[in-house]
Amino acid sequence: ALHVTGHAVEARIYAEDTDNGFLPQTGPIDLFVTPVQNATVRIDTGVRSGDAVSRFYDPMIAKLITHAKTRELANSRMLGALQQTHIDGTTTNLGFLQRVVATPRFSDGEVTTRFIELEQAALAPATPQHAAVLAALALWFELDAQTGSADGWRMNLPNRVPFDIAIGDNRTHAVVTLDPHDRQPRSVDLDGVRHQVFASKHADELSATVDAANYRIKTFIRNDRGTLIYRHTRINFARVAADTGDASQQAGSGDATAPMTGTIVKVSASNGRTVAAGDPIIIMEAMKMEHTLKAPFAGVVEQLNVKDGDRVDGGALLFTITPDTDDAS
Repeated sequence: ALHVTGHAVEARIYAEDTDNGFLPQTGPIDLFVTPVQNATVRIDTGVRSGDAVSRFYDPMIAKLITHAKTRELANSRMLGALQQTHIDGTTTNLGFLQRVVATPRFSDGEVTTRFIELEQAALAPATPQHAAVLAALALWFELDAQTGSADGWRMNLPNRVPFDIAIGDNRTHAVVTLDPHDRQPRSVDLDGVRHQVFASKHADELSATVDAANYRIKTFIRNDRGTLIYRHTRINFARVAADTGDASQQAGSGDATAPMTGTIVKVSASNGRTVAAGDPIIIMEAMKMEHTLKAPFAGVVEQLNVKDGDRVDGGALLFTITPDTDDAS
């Protein structure tokens, strides 16, 4: 006979962009770290580091399950297990799941189909103001722990340790300056702007004061890639090669890129055509969903790079709209 004992919570980890309409995502899973499984924590998955989320299959990566005598304890274990789960590469819903489990409404079991609507404020990501400074500090503490001496020593001067950091599409040159006596961080320069800091790190918890703002965050770093966990929001960052000064192409405000890997279903415009703001230009299918890409403003279609039936990668440039400067009506 079956017997009900205690409470269980299951979280489904998906490759999806919760900040962009929960759009399914594809891409590599460069790193997949899971909590230690035991009698109260289980993870069901067929995915491991080095795999990829393909457009041909469902984007679910894993099911994470916790169990306890009470719902409150099961929720607490789920929150801890999610914090110990790290996925680097494709975009996932890990941070969103953490924020869901942390809400009192979820903990109390008051979940309905209006849950997301009612908890919009609590479920919104809370990116810290000084994310790049915190990433630089996390990288320095990791480097110091590995080597015992981050290679920034200067005779008779404070140590200065440079890092080039990428957070999303934003890239920053950071320099961590250390006190010459105790080798603790005292300032972080971001692209020449100095921020005063006091910081310490114990295990995976970073405590920092940055320009009088106090932070206590979880950190995870492996192979020059890391995650800051701040108020159940995950900020992924990477240490990148120093900028050599070579200019790279940057998308203008009229550039339209594929939101994910998929197939072009219909192209409704052609190069040289004048369009109005909101006119549909391309319909593409991805993860069994259709997405319409529209003209962001009135102008002329240029660099239309695809045709019906083409398969495109996420982020690929599909077309450009150039503002129509012709005053003739």
